[in-house]
Amino acid sequence: MLSRDLLVDAVTVCVRAGHGGKVLIQRRVRVGFATASQLQFALEDARVLGPLSDRQGRPLARFGTGETAAAIAAVDEAIADGRIVLDVPVRSGP
Repeated sequence: MLSRDLLVDAVTVCVRAGHGGKVLIQRRVRVGFATASQLQFALEDARVLGPLSDRQGRPLARFGTGETAAAIAAVDEAIADGRIVLDVPVRSGP
């Protein structure tokens, strides 16, 4: 389930590492492989991560290491634009 908190954690991990990938996100954010995959695709949609280049994973698209705040702002913008849709848990009962 995607949440803003998970996206922020994934952005922080990727910006610190200088690249991103499913396994890196899975291990550092401590989520399952399917959730890590969703997070990676969401970061691509937010233009934080670029296309796959080599064994290092996906490079940062337009942010350097240390630009975590700008990358988080890009994720917030993608959420506002509808490029990233967050999962909202369905409440049961009244």
